Amino acid sequence: MASKAKYRGRGKAVSTSRSSKVAEKLQEKIREGNYYEAHQTFRALYQRYNAQGREKEAIELLCKGASLLLEHSQCESGTDMALLLVNHLKGQKTPVNQDLLDKLGHLFSLYESPPANVSSSSSAPNLILEDGAARETFMRAALKWTSMVGGEEWKYGHPQLHKLLALAYWKEKNFVKAREHFLYACQPEDHGAMLVEFATCKGYPSEAELFVSQAVLQLLVIRNRPIAKAVFSSYTQLHPAFRTELPPFRTAPLLNFIWFLLLASEKGDKEVFQCLRECYALAINRDPYFNEYLDKIGIAFFGLPAPPKGGQGSGGLLQQLLG
Repeated sequence: MASKAKYRGRGKAVSTSRSSKVAEKLQEKIREGNYYEAHQTFRALYQRYNAQGREKEAIELLCKGASLLLEHSQCESGTDMALLLVNHLKGQKTPVNQDLLDKLGHLFSLYESPPANVSSSSSAPNLILEDGAARETFMRAALKWTSMVGGEEWKYGHPQLHKLLALAYWKEKNFVKAREHFLYACQPEDHGAMLVEFATCKGYPSEAELFVSQAVLQLLVIRNRPIAKAVFSSYTQLHPAFRTELPPFRTAPLLNFIWFLLLASEKGDKEVFQCLRECYALAINRDPYFNEYLDKIGIAFFGLPAPPKGGQGSGGLLQQLLG
C-alpha cells in the first residue's frame, strides 16, 4: 500500500512538472509572436486534460491561455479560450465560487474598453470595437453559466459579473447597457448615481422622474424591493432637481407615486395599490410600459390575479435585458 501511494505521488509530481514545462514553452511561443501555434497547442492540451479528467489543470490551462493571448492583444483567440473555459464550466456544471469569479473578472479586465460615447458605427479603431463586442459575448456566456448552476438565487446571472459590466459601461458612457446590468448588480448607490448622470447628460429636465421610476419598477418586477428602495433614495438624494427635498415632492407626481408604491408594497394592501394607480394614472401613463410593470408588481406584492394575456408584457422586456 505504501509503495502504491508513493508511486501515485511520484506520478502526480511528474505530471505537474510536465505541465509546467509545457506552459513555459507556450509562453515562449507567445513571446516570439507565434500566436496561432500557441492557441492551437492550448486547445489540444485542454482536450487531453479534459479527456483525462484533470479538471483543475484544465481550468487553469484555459485561464492561462486566455490571459496570455488577451494580454498580447489577440482578441479573437483569447476570447475563444475564454469561451472554452465558460463552456467547460457549463458542461461540468461546476458550482460558482469566488476563485472562478475572480478568474473571470481578471479576463474581463484584459479587454480594451472602447472610448466613451463610441458605437460600432463610429470611426474608432476596429480592434477596439471588436474587443468590446468580444468582451460582451464572453461575459454573457459567463452570466448564463452562473444562472444555470445558481438556481433561483442567481436567476439572472451572478451580481458580481453584472457589476463588472455595469461599471465598465458606465465608465464608457454607455448608459443604456449600464442600466441593464445595474438592474441585477445589487449596487444601489452606484445605480442611482449612474441614473443621475444619465438623466442630466442625456435627458430633458422634464424627464428626470422617468429615469429612476423605470429602474424602481423593474426592480420590483424582479422582486428586489430592498434594492429598489435604495436606488430611489440614492437618485433623489443626488439629483439636483430633488436633493433639497424629502418625499413627498412638491412638483414630482411620478416620484410621489413611486414613493407611495414602495411604502404600500411593504404591507401588500391591494386596495391602496389600486387607489394609487387610479390617483396617479396621468403620471403613470407617461411611459407606455409602466402599466405592464405595475400589473406584474400587483401579482408579486399585492396578491392580485394576472391580467389577461396580450402584448409582450414586462416579462418579455426583462428577457431582452438579459439577451
